[in-house]
Amino acid sequence: MTAVTSSRLSRLTIGLHWFIAIGFMALLVSGLIMENMDRGPAQFQLMNAHKSLGSLFFLVAAFRVGYRMLTGFPTELSNKPRWQASMAHGVHWVLLAATVLVPLSGIAMTLGNGFGYEVFGMTLVERGEPIVWLRDMGRAVHGAAPKVMIAVIVLHTVAAIRQQFVDGSLSRMLGR
Repeated sequence: MTAVTSSRLSRLTIGLHWFIAIGFMALLVSGLIMENMDRGPAQFQLMNAHKSLGSLFFLVAAFRVGYRMLTGFPTELSNKPRWQASMAHGVHWVLLAATVLVPLSGIAMTLGNGFGYEVFGMTLVERGEPIVWLRDMGRAVHGAAPKVMIAVIVLHTVAAIRQQFVDGSLSRMLGR
């Protein structure tokens, strides 16, 4: 199964792209809201939802990474200067890696704190002793990633809109 023909993307490619885009933005926003909330029941409820949805997101993102490795990146519709093609390729790799690494860092932070891990109310890992290095690594990645990802997402979005005027690439991701 190929992800693209010269001008058309598969429904799976388009669906995965938009699921990941919307899911990542929703998790990013919920994380930023949660970070600014007072500690208490409302924050814990949002945190549990964030962790559960983040775990589901991780599974889809891991599938998408595997799918991308099998099918490759979509072909370019137009020739770009080498630096633009390299930037686009780099941004796509950063986005792809972040969709897996950010949820993993959240899991690492939670387990490193010794909290155990629950998804949609089901305990997957029981509470245990804190693992300081795991907590600190997870916290560092999960804390820095949103700021970096906002910049990369803005860059990707602006480039996609610009490219729409060059060769209609964005239309392809909209299923046209």
